[in-house]
Amino acid sequence: MLNWNHINKEYVITLSQGKAVIREDATSGNKIYLPRIEDAKGNIIAHFEPGFEDFETADAFVDANLIELDRVDTDETAFRENLISTLAVCIKLLAQPDYVFHRWRLENIQRWLLGRPSNQQMPDAQLKDWGNYVFNWIQAGKSYQCDTPPHGKAIITESAHAASYNIEIENTTGVILKDYFDPLENFSSAEARLRELLSELEQPFVDEVYLDQLIFTLQICQCLMATESDLMQLIRLRFLENYLSEVLP
Repeated sequence: MLNWNHINKEYVITLSQGKAVIREDATSGNKIYLPRIEDAKGNIIAHFEPGFEDFETADAFVDANLIELDRVDTDETAFRENLISTLAVCIKLLAQPDYVFHRWRLENIQRWLLGRPSNQQMPDAQLKDWGNYVFNWIQAGKSYQCDTPPHGKAIITESAHAASYNIEIENTTGVILKDYFDPLENFSSAEARLRELLSELEQPFVDEVYLDQLIFTLQICQCLMATESDLMQLIRLRFLENYLSEVLP
């Protein structure tokens, strides 16, 4: 997600609220990477002085702490309003009819951030009867695929080493929802589980039970916003993904 500019042994990312820097240092004989995040006034708001032995870990430190730029000189209410404004941008990006359940899921996240009921079902929701839906499978080796509009492409894959089946749903953006249940022992069981997953995608509630679906929607938004000039929009979405994973279970 982070696109660094390499300038004189420093990797730099500039944002409207400040910048992130990872400095290479080899004065001790071993190269280390020293990350820091500065606000627009040059104040350091996050850093790791001992440094890291590899760039990837320093990059992960920056990725996890960039959200702190949104907290500079502001309170919790304003911080949440920033998150809600980013979700509003995403809702506009998801204007196509196929994204109706994702849009409503985002609206429920907005309500949740405001402390309001977040289990609102869409008015006049057109739920599909996935229990009786006829799948038109196309086999390619050990993989079976079919379209499941509006949710994307369903994939059931037979394990190469055992008689078991794994399930995925791939959105048109390329984002994949994986079923984290244990592999199913036969194709019929996998197909039955797929029907449950598709039905769950049409329940846009902010609840631990639907955490995978919430993350799926937020990752689709990240993909759609990858070309946005304001990196903070993506950072907020990543924060929400991690925050929901922490507080809902």
